Amino acid sequence: MIQAGYVILTLVIATILIYGYYFGMTKLEVDTSTKIRRISFAALGLLIWLSYVFFISNSGFLQNFDLPPRFPLLLVIPTFLFIAIQFIRNKRSGMYQAIPIRWSVYFQSFRILVESLFLATVGLGILHPEVTFEGYNFDLIFGVSAIVVGLLVYAWSVLPEKLVLYWNYLGLLVLASIVFLFTTTVYFPSFWGKTETWVNPAFLSFPYTLVPAFLMPSAVMIHIFSILQLNKQSQRIT
Repeated sequence: MIQAGYVILTLVIATILIYGYYFGMTKLEVDTSTKIRRISFAALGLLIWLSYVFFISNSGFLQNFDLPPRFPLLLVIPTFLFIAIQFIRNKRSGMYQAIPIRWSVYFQSFRILVESLFLATVGLGILHPEVTFEGYNFDLIFGVSAIVVGLLVYAWSVLPEKLVLYWNYLGLLVLASIVFLFTTTVYFPSFWGKTETWVNPAFLSFPYTLVPAFLMPSAVMIHIFSILQLNKQSQRIT
């Protein structure tokens, strides 16, 4: 059931991202044939990537803690390169104006579910409590803050939208701290005064690898998208 949770959450997030892309094209009045072609291409690309994650995760190749680190090189870095290329290629895209900024904020609340899955995975003996919100992982708090900030800024207009910019930067720092936490506990446990990794090799199998290969990069991508949205909006105002 816990493993199914990772898969279901991935499918839900993928659907949300594709819908957001479709919504943006609709707002930009892109013709139907072009929308279908672009959505099909995006869905196919995502399917290929997730299939790659499935096969390499189940091959056992990633379940090796020797250096160079395999799962960052083969799962994390490729996703960030893809994200960087897409932002560079589409820096003048109308999507930044077409998609409501509040959507980018509320989207980050999915991290509550990720951290809940992490805690459940501890019960399976696959994760150590220290890498969850019971230890040094504060992403659950940030996921909750997405709802709070969204309500205070957009629903109730209590706080200025400028706050969302700093909140996004904070979110990126939180994600960076989690990457550091997992990387050091897996490959450099001596940093924490340990002699063995805190993570069971099973975490580097499917479906757990969906976190570093898709869910975490999705959070990073939407943070950057939101920051660009706010900066472009500020430029229009000035």
